[in-house]
Amino acid sequence: MLFIQDTTELDFTAQRQTHGLGHIGDTKGRGFELHSCLAVIPTRGNPEIFGVAAQTVWTTEQVHRKTKLAANDTIVAQSQMFGQR
Repeated sequence: MLFIQDTTELDFTAQRQTHGLGHIGDTKGRGFELHSCLAVIPTRGNPEIFGVAAQTVWTTEQVHRKTKLAANDTIVAQSQMFGQR
């Protein structure tokens, strides 16, 4: 079984009244990050899609809030968010 992963930005920049959004793109946009993992059974010809194995939604502010910003600490990379539950 293969687990294919992708992160997509959900852009709500035009929705000015929506609260709880984070920065996306060049930080001028507002929205969420959605990380999806699709389970696929590799077969010859047509691979069989087993289904969505996991999805995580977050904002960039949530990533930075989980990080201690002491002088010797580093900011959590988005890739470190993928395996968290």
